[in-house]
Amino acid sequence: MQVQSVRFNAAMWSPAEARAWLKANEYKVDHFEQATQKARAGSKADDKDQSQPAKPSERRTGSRANEPESATRSGAKEIKLSEATEEALRNKMSAHNKEHGEKKGRRVNYRTLAAVYRRGAGAFSTSHRPGMSRNQWSMARVNHFLHLVATGKPKDKKYITDNDLLPLEHPRAVRKGRYDHINFTPPKDVSTAAARGLELRAKAPPSQRGGLTAAQAGKEGVGSGVQRAANLKNRDKVSPDTIKRMVSFFARHKESAKIDPKYKSEPHKDRGYVAHLLWGGDAGKRWAEKVKRQMDKADELKKAWEVSIPISKVNDEKRLAFGWASVIIDADGDAVIDHQSDRISIPELEKAAYEYVQKSRQSTEMHVRKGVAELVESVVITPEKREAMGIDGEGITGWWVGFRVNDSSVWSKVKSGDYREFSIGGTAKRRSVDQ
Repeated sequence: MQVQSVRFNAAMWSPAEARAWLKANEYKVDHFEQATQKARAGSKADDKDQSQPAKPSERRTGSRANEPESATRSGAKEIKLSEATEEALRNKMSAHNKEHGEKKGRRVNYRTLAAVYRRGAGAFSTSHRPGMSRNQWSMARVNHFLHLVATGKPKDKKYITDNDLLPLEHPRAVRKGRYDHINFTPPKDVSTAAARGLELRAKAPPSQRGGLTAAQAGKEGVGSGVQRAANLKNRDKVSPDTIKRMVSFFARHKESAKIDPKYKSEPHKDRGYVAHLLWGGDAGKRWAEKVKRQMDKADELKKAWEVSIPISKVNDEKRLAFGWASVIIDADGDAVIDHQSDRISIPELEKAAYEYVQKSRQSTEMHVRKGVAELVESVVITPEKREAMGIDGEGITGWWVGFRVNDSSVWSKVKSGDYREFSIGGTAKRRSVDQ
């Protein structure tokens, strides 16, 4: 049998990968070209929109090797894949970074591609194109992700599901904010109160309707109670600014929380009470104030930082524990950026490390109980120091420490694995820098 032609699916193979496969399988190539539009269109079954539900035998729930939340920016470092898959992803990473890595926000690392791959494997259990394997489906998703990173635009505008994994400097990246842990979705009792407010407002004569429409509110420069009620009724996620406006409204109109006695039998005529309901009523007041307190606490903590990194080595006999206290550039050469989109420079890390050695050297238990351990080793590893020490190649840039644990109860927790990380914290002033 003589092979006359080989076609590669562009969603899964780059031209370089296709050439490498042909060479590895000893195919002599006379012509290598893009398929015609007609050939690429293929049958309806090949259409990217013709995904079909996975068969029962193809559906998987969870993974024995990987935790449920591993396919995230923070959890990706724990993902375990086969050697062949890891090699393929690392090859893709190297090829991509060689071509695009010098551009701002275009460099990728292995952990991110592993997370995209794992998401693709999970999506395969729901639906996929006929004839594709789980690995092919996952690799196709990785290729789509790399295209998005490189060009700034997705092949399919509906592809936004991996934007949270994009490099933080990428124009489409989803950046973490200090309010990410706060739930801005109105509770059911707030929705019920808003719906009741709209119902009463509809019954009132135009001259006695409580709450302002968007047009009326715009003229007066205040928030629209009617629009707010519609959002709360639908339980649409509100913004931090809306929470502030809600708190302000309830503070200004405390008297409106109760129905005026003369309108007890006709509450729809009490404009103040109706407006109170439109903004969520008593339930809305409690919820907005609760969320505002959470926001205030987050604002107070925004100047503080805390980093936790696994302990790397333990000497049981001498009660010694070693590891990275802080990593600012990882082993792949990528800057480590925290959940507030901030990062520490080498000079600032060195300053913090040197001051700690000179002025403290003591460790606390969970940032509270002091004097449980003392510093015995400290070095800030930088590219310049690595070169001076004759260490070739790239590596982690960070602060390496070692502690002798004096407290027996703390040491027992280190040995049992209850305490598995070094955690450092401090305060900082936010400032913008030129990139």
